[in-house]
Amino acid sequence: EVPAILIPYLRPEDINSTEKPETPTHLNAPDAPPKLRADPFPLLVQPHTTPAWLFGVLGALSFLLLAFAVVFIYRKRRRPVPEIVPKEILDFPKIHAHLHAAKQYRVNGDLYGVYRELAAAARRINPEAPLTQALKRRADDVGYRGLKPNDDQIEGDFREVERRLAQEQQTGDT
Repeated sequence: EVPAILIPYLRPEDINSTEKPETPTHLNAPDAPPKLRADPFPLLVQPHTTPAWLFGVLGALSFLLLAFAVVFIYRKRRRPVPEIVPKEILDFPKIHAHLHAAKQYRVNGDLYGVYRELAAAARRINPEAPLTQALKRRADDVGYRGLKPNDDQIEGDFREVERRLAQEQQTGDT
């Protein structure tokens, strides 16, 4: 609690008078200068906690961001690896038979048969590969939706399957 405060002040006429009293006047005397009085009042003092809250909130946010980053990296690294058929299980003669049948269908003008055989060959090489899925979709487009791919597109698909087959044979030989 702040104690009562008395502040004496001089009036302007007291300042202009050049006479000085011979004896000092007591503060409580009737001719003493007037005083300002401030009554006592309670003063509430609290510690300044803003930095503590600020550091606490920033620490919690940093911890949450770090936890999310760790979970994200952990999940990213735990993605399932598609199973690849071991090389010794690949039946290269059947894959070549699918490619030969696809060429026969191409000569006969049966584009749906071409893409069915190309998709079957790609599925025997790697069932989970994007090429296998793309050839299956293209076979459905040709067979059910009436899509007519041009010769360059068909030749590119043949080359892609043959290239993947050659890669598998090279890795199987080594």
